[in-house]
Amino acid sequence: MPVVKIKTITPVHIGSGVMLLQNADFVTRGEDIGVKDDQKVLKHIGEGNINNWIASIEQNEDTLKFVKRFNKDATLASISSRVIQNYAQDASKTKLLKEQLHDGLERPYIPGSSIKGAIRTAVLSSVIDQFGLKNDVANQGKNMAAPIESAYFGKDPKESVFRFLRVGDAYFNKGTTLSQRMINLNIRGNSSFVDGSKPALVEAIMHDEESSFRLDFADVQMKLADRMQKVDTHFVDAYFKDVPSLFRMINAHTMKLVKEEMSFWKAYVDEVGVEEYIDWLDQILISIEECKDGVDCVIRIGHGSGWTFMTGGWAKRKMSTSRFEQVVEKARPNNYKYKDMPFPKSRRVDDEDLNMLGFVKLSITK
Repeated sequence: MPVVKIKTITPVHIGSGVMLLQNADFVTRGEDIGVKDDQKVLKHIGEGNINNWIASIEQNEDTLKFVKRFNKDATLASISSRVIQNYAQDASKTKLLKEQLHDGLERPYIPGSSIKGAIRTAVLSSVIDQFGLKNDVANQGKNMAAPIESAYFGKDPKESVFRFLRVGDAYFNKGTTLSQRMINLNIRGNSSFVDGSKPALVEAIMHDEESSFRLDFADVQMKLADRMQKVDTHFVDAYFKDVPSLFRMINAHTMKLVKEEMSFWKAYVDEVGVEEYIDWLDQILISIEECKDGVDCVIRIGHGSGWTFMTGGWAKRKMSTSRFEQVVEKARPNNYKYKDMPFPKSRRVDDEDLNMLGFVKLSITK
């Protein structure tokens, strides 16, 4: 089973689903954020002070400040399960922190399901671009891609061709996360495009961190399904032939989206923040172009990827204008207010240097 190295090009956030509350769950001290460990706190204050601790939580008191009343030698590290490097300009202004997914050993990780989901998006978009859009039916529900995906991949998980793609989890070293405040680069009227009206403090795996995971195809089962005509050979022969073929497709897909993104924002290059954003995209493009054919690829994963990278953008390229308008109505709340605006019109970026989340480089090592 091939081993794939994964390297974060930009920070990556895969959420645990937990929102940490400032003071109660996490404490900020200078350039560090400590995630509270209840057992460590209890060791400092003693069981006899649990009621005082509860009162402190109800008053939203800083946990470290509270602990120091009982042990003046307590430090951020001594009350925390882990310490996060803080890159937000002023983390104390944001009350909630979106936690990065960790395992039981406090290692941040990217689950195989997230990697597989990003690959699925790349495959679907590439298949539609190459072979055309089929089975596009009006769907009043939110999941408008479901009937289209079923036409290519199979009507349910038991028949889906993706059951033959096996992807493992990628575990990173403990202590390799940072916090960033994410804001929007937002096309809007007469206001600045740098829009901090909806900030979010996010824990993410740092850039330039490395891990590995296993990825392969269940060849025997796939060939059997092919003989039983339960696999769409149009794209399986092209993309599922082997891992190098899959990587070529992924890299071409990401390059296409990055180039389209750069072209889109060049129309607004005179607006504050846009030039910096394009510069970051240019750095991503260089990473894509430097990939060795069939050995490396760049893909975007996780929170903050945006509509185009999450979906592959095929709906905008391949649907009729009227059909795409239906998609926009579902995807953008209060769309009637933005009829004269492009879709999508905002991107999630870091508040300090307008960097983005989610780009990783995959490399075959075995």
